Amino acid sequence: MKIDFIRQKKLLPWGIFMLILALAPLFTDRYVTYVLCSCLVWSVIACNWNLVMGFGGIFTLAPLAFWVGGAYMSGMLSMYLGISPWVAMPTAGLGMAAMGFLVGLPCLRIKGHYTALFTLIFLECLAPIIIWGQKWGTGGTSGLAGIPRLQIGEFTFGPTSYYYAAFGLFLITLFTLYWIINSPIGKAFVALRDAPIRAKSLGIDEYKYGLLIFAISSFFLGMIGGFYTHWIGSVSPHLLALSLFLIALLMVEGGGLGRLSGGVVGAFTVTILNELFRPLEEWRLVAFGALMIIIIVLVPEGMVRIGDIFKQSVMTNFRKLKKGGSKI
Repeated sequence: MKIDFIRQKKLLPWGIFMLILALAPLFTDRYVTYVLCSCLVWSVIACNWNLVMGFGGIFTLAPLAFWVGGAYMSGMLSMYLGISPWVAMPTAGLGMAAMGFLVGLPCLRIKGHYTALFTLIFLECLAPIIIWGQKWGTGGTSGLAGIPRLQIGEFTFGPTSYYYAAFGLFLITLFTLYWIINSPIGKAFVALRDAPIRAKSLGIDEYKYGLLIFAISSFFLGMIGGFYTHWIGSVSPHLLALSLFLIALLMVEGGGLGRLSGGVVGAFTVTILNELFRPLEEWRLVAFGALMIIIIVLVPEGMVRIGDIFKQSVMTNFRKLKKGGSKI
């Protein structure tokens, strides 16, 4: 009973957070709903990047490539082949899972900064390929516009409907990743990250599990990429810009590597700050750079550590008050 109680206490903040998200569109305007929807999309991206880099210990810089690839694949399937977006999105997820598997084949044969370099080259090569593929329907530098929107029957999705669709994908992703992390597969990931020699001696195949984690994260990145393109209605190579890459990296690193909540905290914090920093225009990246330096110096474990410190402080003060009260 004590273990269950402790687990419930840990999950209580998550329950309150999910309830707030579920009710948010009922009490906010369209702009706030749009920002919160962006937070949910980026949370899925950050959590899956964290799955590979934080839990798998694989220093990859390619997740945005799978996100953009999924956006293009879903958009092109629905535009040119007339496939329903509801079918195109999971198809894009499967396509990106296959691509993640293929990228992982050579990538996992190398280690450390070589892995980062290989995945960065893959990311940088995608934009020229998209531009070159204009004759194949990618839209070139202009990208694709007029991508079919989500609908059910005659009902076409609006801002609130898209928010709840993003919320649903967010929940599915979060629960799936939570299950994976706490399953034997997730424990194998962590064992290979923390004690690779011992893990290999126990028969854990580093290459096999590395390919698996690449495929899983790429599937969800492709799915959320497909959702993004049907939500915005367009997609272009500009999504692979350096500024967006650095902001996404700040979400992952600043939120907290190796913590599932780190991706969520990082995505919500950085997305909201990105909106607040808009008046700074070209100085916005400078502000984000300063923020990253502050986080690395003060809380190298990520922003989730701030919550841990606050919770520990509250619990310590509560215990002191409880002991003081018992003496009276």
